[in-house]
Amino acid sequence: MDKDSGVLAFLRVAVKVTFWAEVVVAGLMLILITRASFIVGAEPIVMQSQNVTMRLFGHQIAYPEGAVAIANPRRLLAAAAGFTIPVIAVSLFVLFQLRSVFDSMATGTPFTVANANRISGMGMAILAGAAVRAVSETLAGRILADSLEIQGSTTVKSGIMPPIGWVLGGLLVLTLAEIFRYGVKLQEEHDTTI
Repeated sequence: MDKDSGVLAFLRVAVKVTFWAEVVVAGLMLILITRASFIVGAEPIVMQSQNVTMRLFGHQIAYPEGAVAIANPRRLLAAAAGFTIPVIAVSLFVLFQLRSVFDSMATGTPFTVANANRISGMGMAILAGAAVRAVSETLAGRILADSLEIQGSTTVKSGIMPPIGWVLGGLLVLTLAEIFRYGVKLQEEHDTTI
């Protein structure tokens, strides 16, 4: 690869900027969650509402006009943190690995065993993130449903929402890792014939 390739240079910068932006966002989220855990008390929060249907964490909650109370705000905050932190962790891991892949591409050696392993690790992390997200989303939704006290008739529909996009993305990245492994073999054959 040409070290001065415009697209490669753009992608390297974009991945690095995205990585550091994600680090900042993750830090701010952790600060916010930690701070909120001290601010939010155990007493219920009561709000007035109009006829609303919400879809949160894979759960659909419909309620008429009236009072809505969050029975245990701390528990709800913990559920939100449990849902958010794994997603941020997977994103940071994938972006960190991408930085290394693009750095090696800039040196002209993209087809290495290390890159194939990095890409495979990204795919496995995405698949693991899909499983963690499905479980945490289901738990967060149940906690949300249990934490809401709604005046009037209420319908709570609950179910697991599998993150099919994550699963497909993880499988696609694992396929790309195998393509890189094949590229490593071709590169080795090419290097030994010259």
